[in-house]
Amino acid sequence: MPRIALRPVPWRVGRTQAQLAFVLSAKDPEKTHAAFRAPVDVFLPFNPTIAVDDKEIAKGQFMRCVGRACIANSSFDNGAMDAFNGSKSGMLVYKLSTGSLQSIPISGNGLKKAIAAYTEAIK
Repeated sequence: MPRIALRPVPWRVGRTQAQLAFVLSAKDPEKTHAAFRAPVDVFLPFNPTIAVDDKEIAKGQFMRCVGRACIANSSFDNGAMDAFNGSKSGMLVYKLSTGSLQSIPISGNGLKKAIAAYTEAIK
């Protein structure tokens, strides 16, 4: 069963918040996933991406919409985590129902230490 390692980071998108959280498996801490919560006005055929230095490192897939949010999940392999850890120029990109792209700046600064502390705590 996965456990959330970090609290979601909220961003304001208009009147609605978008959130990104990293999820680690308690059984295998090397497996990392990202969960993204977007406002309901997303364009579902367009899947969100996480990019660092203009290179796509992870592509998510919208799984469901409930209430006022749509949820997307993405797997992070070791290469993606290495690229994201310590990055200051990351972007989370998704498309709104109007067709316009929404880009949210994200940073991986401190993520490596947070994951190490979490994996130590669950041993």
